[in-house]
Amino acid sequence: MHLPALALEEYLKNQLEENPALEEGNEEDHDEEVFSNEEKDDKEDLQDKNKLNEVAEYFEDDEIPDYKTYVNNVSKDAPVLTATAVYYLSFQEQLKEQLKGMELTPEIKHLVDYLIDSLDEDGYLRTPLGDLVDDLSFANGRVVNDESMQEALNVLQQFDPAGIGARSLQECLLLQLHRSSNKDANHLMAEKIVSGYFSELYHKNFDKIKREIHLEEDALKEALKVIGHLTPKPVFLASKDFTQAQSIIPEFIITLDEDKLDVALANNPASSIIINKEYVALLNKENVTSRHKKEFNYFRKKVDEAKWLIEALQQREHTLMEIMKVIAGLQKDYFLTGERKNLKPMILEDVSKRTGHDISTVSRVTCNKYAQTPYGNILLKDLFSTSLHSTDGGEVSTERVKQSIVELVEQEDKSKPFTDFELVKELNKLGFEIARRTVVKYREALHLPNARMRKAIV
Repeated sequence: MHLPALALEEYLKNQLEENPALEEGNEEDHDEEVFSNEEKDDKEDLQDKNKLNEVAEYFEDDEIPDYKTYVNNVSKDAPVLTATAVYYLSFQEQLKEQLKGMELTPEIKHLVDYLIDSLDEDGYLRTPLGDLVDDLSFANGRVVNDESMQEALNVLQQFDPAGIGARSLQECLLLQLHRSSNKDANHLMAEKIVSGYFSELYHKNFDKIKREIHLEEDALKEALKVIGHLTPKPVFLASKDFTQAQSIIPEFIITLDEDKLDVALANNPASSIIINKEYVALLNKENVTSRHKKEFNYFRKKVDEAKWLIEALQQREHTLMEIMKVIAGLQKDYFLTGERKNLKPMILEDVSKRTGHDISTVSRVTCNKYAQTPYGNILLKDLFSTSLHSTDGGEVSTERVKQSIVELVEQEDKSKPFTDFELVKELNKLGFEIARRTVVKYREALHLPNARMRKAIV
């Protein structure tokens, strides 16, 4: 029940490999007659005997049967496509490629190589040089002096990308500024601000910067533009190991027909696998010899497991549809418009009461599952929210309040952004009863900085 579509697909592939009584098919291939005891002709008897003999050889010789080594999920005449293997260099390997072309002493080259391996995933050198000197001296059994390690770091910081090997954000920005070929007045002022007034810059205390450097506001704006084009991390995800993001496969498809919602399953795994009819027919045989008793019991177990799996998948689909239809009904206004401010307060208990399913079942059904809508793929968990009281005595979704906070911050005067107290007053005007500590919690959950950090020179 809790498996998302992608994980369920992988699980079924494993079941097809492990259970010879299962095979791929469609709902039309299900045939109740295979469970009856009707008479078979001599040809079928011979086929059944041969099949039992094959399994007998498996148990006697301990060989691996064919179904253990492949999954037959394509037609015989389908073309075989082989994926091209692509290898990407990690950023450490790219740095070591640059190191190969440097004319350095063996000692410094060794130290630079050691520093490259000491970088974190963002390209920063977080470990103090003194600690690295001690570690390397202990590992090699000989003293490495601080001057040599500093020289090696200076070499590393000349590599691409600019900022690599920085020990702090300030140093990372300065390395990029020093590397730039454009040294106009704005660039020089940017270097001066980052090197001498980094704390004020970080906390956006622009008034102090202007006062102490005797800087006009227009000149400060131009210097900030230069700083704004720098990157806070030398290494980004795109230049790392190029790990592949997991694909999102929606569990449900929600379509609109004017003001009506239609809910359907995106896939139907219960109808994609069937029980092998030959094995079921074999179990209906009455004349099973003692030699084949062990193999007969083996197939009985596998067929029973296959029946259980198909019934479980059918029950899963029925439960998923029941719960999703209730969710769609409760959040109809949202699905009709796609605007999060139209989300109504909804918790797991609300869905549980309307479907009769336990809260834990509702939680498993909605965990890590997506619905495809006209507005994109929606994570079901995002549709749930608690409620707040409104000034008219009603209730509103916390998601609606959060959306209102986002809109207020987007529309505020950036030279004088709303404080948390002012956000409370603005939300009260919109009809929301909310405390300052709740506004702070929602703002931080939305990754919105405080008023001082949102302040900008416009």
